[in-house]
Amino acid sequence: MHARGVYADCVQGELGGCGADGQPALCLADNIENPSIGVCSRRCDDVCDCWAGPATGTAEVACTALVAGDPKKSCVLDCSAGQTCPDGMACLETLQICVWPKE
Repeated sequence: MHARGVYADCVQGELGGCGADGQPALCLADNIENPSIGVCSRRCDDVCDCWAGPATGTAEVACTALVAGDPKKSCVLDCSAGQTCPDGMACLETLQICVWPKE
């Protein structure tokens, strides 16, 4: 069973796990119909709007636009510069964010 709530896995099962902390559910995934990777997130204006990072891994919390020029930002775990993702997560090289791979 993967984590629920903050930076949780929204690919294996239901999106409902993303809203475990009472915040609106937001699943960042590569494909809505058949995702192969994903992670729970929330919208942010600043990193202070984001959850704290998980206990494992060295990836830092970031508030960033995932598409160049997009004014909407999301909370992510930044795995650039060799930072490691929390247990069970993988670094998506194209965006340098930690995601849950589909099993």
